[in-house]
Amino acid sequence: MTPREVLLLARQAFERAVEEHLPALFPSATEWLFAKANQSDNKAEQIAAHQARYYLQERKELLAPKIMFFLRGLLDRSLDTAYQQFQTRSALQSTGLSLLGESEFEGTLSFMNMIQRLRDSGGQELNELNLRITGLFGQSEIKERENPFRPYILANSISEAVETMRFELTVSKVLKFALAESMAQQIAVIYRLTNQTLQAQGVEANLSLRIAKQTDVSNSRGASASAFQHYRSQGESVSAVSRELHLHDWLAAIRANQVSDSSKDGKSPDPLIWLSAQATLGEAVRKAFGKSDIKFSDGNTYSVLRADSNSGGSAQVLPERLMPYLRELQSQGAFTSMTPALVSRSVLVKILGKLHKKNSVEGNSRIRKLSEYRDDLMALCERSEQKMTLDVVIALSEAWQLDTRMPELLREKLNACDFLIAQLALMDSSWFLAIRHPARLLFNRISAVMTGVRGLTGPETYFQEEVGKIFKTLARHDCEVPGLFERIFSRLEASLEKDLRNLDRLSRRSVRVLSEAQLRFADSQRLRQEISDVLSVIPGFSQQFRSFLENEWVRAIVIASRKDTELLRSFCEFVPWIVWAIQPKSDDAQRATSRSYFPDLMHILRQGFGLLELSTFRQNALYSWLNDIHERNGQQLAVEALTFDEWQLRFTAVREFQAHLRNETDLTLQFSDIQPFIQAVADEIELQVRYLAEDSHPSQQLTQSPFTKVKKVAESDIWLDRLQPGCSFELFQTGEWRRMCVVWRDHLSCAWLLMTASHSHPVLADFALIQSAFHRGAARLSESDEMMERSIQKIISAADTAESSQPNVR
Repeated sequence: MTPREVLLLARQAFERAVEEHLPALFPSATEWLFAKANQSDNKAEQIAAHQARYYLQERKELLAPKIMFFLRGLLDRSLDTAYQQFQTRSALQSTGLSLLGESEFEGTLSFMNMIQRLRDSGGQELNELNLRITGLFGQSEIKERENPFRPYILANSISEAVETMRFELTVSKVLKFALAESMAQQIAVIYRLTNQTLQAQGVEANLSLRIAKQTDVSNSRGASASAFQHYRSQGESVSAVSRELHLHDWLAAIRANQVSDSSKDGKSPDPLIWLSAQATLGEAVRKAFGKSDIKFSDGNTYSVLRADSNSGGSAQVLPERLMPYLRELQSQGAFTSMTPALVSRSVLVKILGKLHKKNSVEGNSRIRKLSEYRDDLMALCERSEQKMTLDVVIALSEAWQLDTRMPELLREKLNACDFLIAQLALMDSSWFLAIRHPARLLFNRISAVMTGVRGLTGPETYFQEEVGKIFKTLARHDCEVPGLFERIFSRLEASLEKDLRNLDRLSRRSVRVLSEAQLRFADSQRLRQEISDVLSVIPGFSQQFRSFLENEWVRAIVIASRKDTELLRSFCEFVPWIVWAIQPKSDDAQRATSRSYFPDLMHILRQGFGLLELSTFRQNALYSWLNDIHERNGQQLAVEALTFDEWQLRFTAVREFQAHLRNETDLTLQFSDIQPFIQAVADEIELQVRYLAEDSHPSQQLTQSPFTKVKKVAESDIWLDRLQPGCSFELFQTGEWRRMCVVWRDHLSCAWLLMTASHSHPVLADFALIQSAFHRGAARLSESDEMMERSIQKIISAADTAESSQPNVR
């Protein structure tokens, strides 16, 4: 089993342990808050603790799923970045020291206290877990920040969950710490269970130490170190001379041209000074994007980056072109002295933000590219990682502009975002590593939807306007705005979910038809079950009449609920009356009442027939049978017979029926169940509904592609996550592939609303049919691979090409 698989097993154990212990958090936190309020002498603290205790008791059912939601998201990201070469660094590490407001400082201090409390309580179990994770990755140095299950993850999950509840600041603060205190009581057990899972897979809590052989400890240490540095520096310089790999070689490979020669084409040299002599460019780029599989270390690993001291940069003179931005930042207090040493530590990210906004202000008249400022920005980089990041973003930008499958409008908008993307990559390395990073999700979704709505007049115009709004927002801000891409992506998802289905009259009416059909089906199911529960225990009750009551008469009640309240009540009361009328009676008074009311029951039945439009033959047959059974059974006397009041009581749920109510059982609807209701509602409003279903007209039936093979379910289910509103897929129908855009996905009835460029009328599709088509290979995504993944693969393969084209490389 690979380390990645072992890590996933540990993640499952950790997540399961947290979820199992989560319910115990709330009673303990409630007690802690009560004690806090009693022990505090500060009136404000007492009030905050009492309010937090009240909120916790009232809303604990909401907090638990929120904590798990944020925990899973944080685990996704931490698993992606654990012991990778390129790590996210804190704001203090990446941009230097900064001044914090008092409230922000207190919040940060409180959060650090939460982490420390959890760390202390984790004790030996946490120490063992750190050891196991270090050993799993083949490392020799223990770093808690590389542990995907470290206390920070739990503290942040609690903090984020409480923040979403929008309590007062003081209440949020004390509630977070109360939950952290409660989690501290459980954390050792959680880590113990995680350790047991790792131990079961053979991951021990120890480190293997390698001791180098020495001939003379006192005299040879300095000599060997000196020799090592000599040969290392000599090797790197020789390699740097022999390889001569430049950025323009990489970009030329992306363009699919021959690798260029700067001496011939007049280009200034732009060597990849950050690349280690032992690694290839392809290896470095794969490592950056987490494409290289994690393997157990054999002790001979090497870095794909040069040591920072050997990678150049570290400006001796500040770049003249950046001086206006540097002066502005100095005036804002970003640094105190205009010296290269101070400047390079603090402002690279801020300068990228200012360059991005400068692009936005000047518009398309003059778009500055990151490649133009490469040398100036490299001079401010302290680490090889930063230099690599700038070059990777330049390569990505080149790949985007050459991607003909990407919509032209998106290529145009991204062309002005070089500096923004570079700033993002420097601030958050999970942009490279995490497939579900909000920025990557945003760009992928924009590309997929622009492809999906192409040719659909209303949706295409609408989404082009939305894309304009998104990039206008990005133009006004930079990545120092917290959660910038998360907020934009969330708004986009909500907008697509709501607006696409309301863009044209036919789509709006189709959605309303489907919603009404759902309600009618849910009402019918509920009524049918309530009637069946009573009739199923009556010995000898006619199966034919039972079928009539559970099906046709239920339909009559549902129809009446949309027409007239009095008629609805009359139809509901009919059920206990007619059942009582055809059963033996307990005494003569009951028998006389039944005989006098029977004509009224037949009148109600006649009204129901009018709504159901049953054939005359069937109506007459039912009249005859009821008259006969009423005379034969209804007039008999039986001591054990139920009275009318008792029948009324048994049918209470039917008599008190209210339309448009749902319960949890209504959430498992099937398209085939509600299709008759869809047609009935559509007929009422004279709407022609097009179906994509198995019983459709042959021209609309789904036909399996003759040249595709049946796919495994696990392989083909990727499409479900990617086919969000606005995205498109292709169906093989009548011998050709036809593109269909998802306008709306309704998860209750498993129905999708689709549109095609060739027809203005939307199509209602059975989800099960589409799922079957993907499994059979008769359906495929319009974009076989997502925009970001496509671009990443492009620059990786170009890196391999550029490396192999160098004449003097190894």
